[in-house]
Amino acid sequence: SYGGASVNTQVGGGASIWTPSAPYVGGPVTNPPPPIDAVVLGNFSTTHTLTFSTAVTDPVMAIAGLGFDAGPPSNPQLVSWTFSESFTLLSGGLPGFYGSGTMTQANATTLQGISGHGLIQFQGTFTTLSWTASPGEDESAFTVGLIPAPATGAFAVLGLGLLARPRRVSASV
Repeated sequence: SYGGASVNTQVGGGASIWTPSAPYVGGPVTNPPPPIDAVVLGNFSTTHTLTFSTAVTDPVMAIAGLGFDAGPPSNPQLVSWTFSESFTLLSGGLPGFYGSGTMTQANATTLQGISGHGLIQFQGTFTTLSWTASPGEDESAFTVGLIPAPATGAFAVLGLGLLARPRRVSASV
């Protein structure tokens, strides 16, 4: 589930945020998110929290439109998301639904962007992930691919097969 401020939660309808797919493929992820499902954040400098009903291993997060650049005469706005856990930037900076921009990893827990689109992965097993946005921004979206934590060695092999096609979580607000 998702806790925090959002403009919209899209499940099965709405704008096709995850097209083109190039920014959302990288590392172990070979398929982009479904074209519709996303949580759309607005102008909120608040804590955002994902709580998983069971522990998940190595989750990935697709992000669309981190930061803001409407073009002249507006000024681009660099936005930082600072996470509770370290992550790896798998892809970033390719054009996406909200235009062309940048997405970079400032340090182990901070992602920055100006109209940035990309994919990050958290290493380890988690029941919650949280982050803050600074400053609040015009509009951005995210979705999460999940891999259940293996209970035994037999499930570990199955889990590795799921890395290429992570399942999505539908967030409730």
